[in-house]
Amino acid sequence: MNQLHTTLLNSTDENNKISEKGGLHWFHWLIISSSLVLTFFAWYFSSEQVEEKIEQQFLRQANQTVELISERMRKYEDALWSGVATIHSQSYGIDYDEWFRFSSTLRLEKRYPGINGIGVIYSVEPNDLEAFLVSERKVRPDFGIFPQHDNGIYLPITYIEPVDANRKAVGLDVAHERNRLQAALAARDSGEAKITGPIVLVQDSEKTPGFLFYTPFYKEADSGLATVVERRENFVGLVYAPFIFNKLLEGTLDQSKRAIDLRIEDNGFILYDEHKEGQADSSYKKEIHVNMYGREWIFSIWSTGSFLEQNHSNQPLIILFGGIFIDSLLFALFFMISKRNQQALALASYLTKQHREKTAELEVANAELKEFSYRTSHDLRSPLVSSIGLLGFAIKSIENDKKAKALAGLSHANNSLQQLQILVEGILDLAKASHLDEPDEPVDLSLMLDDVLMKMQCMENADRIVVHKNITEGTVLTTKKFRFQLVLENLVSNAIKYQDVKKEVSWVNISTEEKDGCFILSVEDNGLGIPEDLQPQMFSMFKRFHSNVAQGSGLGLYMMKKSASILRGDMVFSNGKEGIGSKFSLIIKL
Repeated sequence: MNQLHTTLLNSTDENNKISEKGGLHWFHWLIISSSLVLTFFAWYFSSEQVEEKIEQQFLRQANQTVELISERMRKYEDALWSGVATIHSQSYGIDYDEWFRFSSTLRLEKRYPGINGIGVIYSVEPNDLEAFLVSERKVRPDFGIFPQHDNGIYLPITYIEPVDANRKAVGLDVAHERNRLQAALAARDSGEAKITGPIVLVQDSEKTPGFLFYTPFYKEADSGLATVVERRENFVGLVYAPFIFNKLLEGTLDQSKRAIDLRIEDNGFILYDEHKEGQADSSYKKEIHVNMYGREWIFSIWSTGSFLEQNHSNQPLIILFGGIFIDSLLFALFFMISKRNQQALALASYLTKQHREKTAELEVANAELKEFSYRTSHDLRSPLVSSIGLLGFAIKSIENDKKAKALAGLSHANNSLQQLQILVEGILDLAKASHLDEPDEPVDLSLMLDDVLMKMQCMENADRIVVHKNITEGTVLTTKKFRFQLVLENLVSNAIKYQDVKKEVSWVNISTEEKDGCFILSVEDNGLGIPEDLQPQMFSMFKRFHSNVAQGSGLGLYMMKKSASILRGDMVFSNGKEGIGSKFSLIIKL
């Protein structure tokens, strides 16, 4: 009887062991939670990839827009230099009829859309003014120069075609106004094409921003004039073109054919602006500075709604939902294994009760159940390999933009599952490493904190956190660097992950002090905190308190507590100010 009683006790022990292994265990939850973490990492990584691709597309369009305007300006410049060449071919002088014939060959409206005309400005010394007027009035009796000024030089617009659209400009002395005169003198002295600052053309009835484009010509070829003095002595005049900026952009960029808007400024003056009143801030913006013939034009470019529609991608969401689906399959598989083990346990218990005399057979059955439980617990690679194969199949089936296009990003989930085994083994190795010996070394705490904060910038909502640092620059602590940094990184990342996004301001205060022979590192925040009834368990393994906010392994606080012990100290928790948030203090004996 004693032998039978002993056998039954042994059977009961075996049943208890099988019962423990029959349910879902920590490593099942570890694999599922790790897979979820990797899924969310893949989703985040894919989102960043899509964002980068869209941003590159935006930058490409922005640069193309600026280059198109620059290219158009170069084409206008070519037209002006062709006018200079024509004047040179006429022994550096040209009359009204010859200029009309030249401009007609250019076919301005067709070949140079956006240009308002092309004309000639002669440089006239005060002593030669009367003779110049007499000469021009032989052909045009009503020709005159206006307005009067005392700038010591006359630069009248002598010819311009088409004359009907620019009649008000004929005879205008560009030397009367600073912007016009400065650009003209700059072109004269440099021998290069120049544009004026923002002006309003006299022929523009709407008084919108415009500018003049100058190319100089001389008594002899510019290539033979090596100095500014020589250019001034041989200066004859300018071939020029007036531009109304709105008309220039209409001739260069059709707004209906691009998905970006722009604003162009010159020294704070807005030349062109497509910003609409009440328009929401754009997702993508770019500011480009261009040296435009002696002036700096600032192009402010932003994306439009149509740009976002054209470049929208569902890839990150597909990865997210696809990964969650795979995790659901894993959970279902683990649950089925658990139920099967429980059924096996029920069968073993029934046999034990009904056939006590067959204890030997029952012990064999229990041993078989134990082996079965062990195998099912350690053969988790098979479903993971199957999941990887499923992801690979999904990737191949969606590459041709068909139905499965929705799963294009599952390649990242595939990579994540392939690294799952490495992650599990890494966590186990991390537990083993708690006893590894690490030498003490001097650590600059201010530099380490800056490095940690730099790493955390990419975390979600990190930009909402206001960081208050109360660490004296140059503070050095001799400690185990890896362990100390592990604690600091976990504390800062937890403050970011578990911030209260409903609050207008989220902050974290990081400070150090020496007190009573101890060094104290404190990290305090106004985040979600830890529920009071769960605080006694906070440093246990696999304990998580806000799983609906962020994913994690549940090992962070446990490892911090272990690391604090290795650092010859302790980790202490208290609620934040007025019971809000958390305050963790690492206390190390000096």
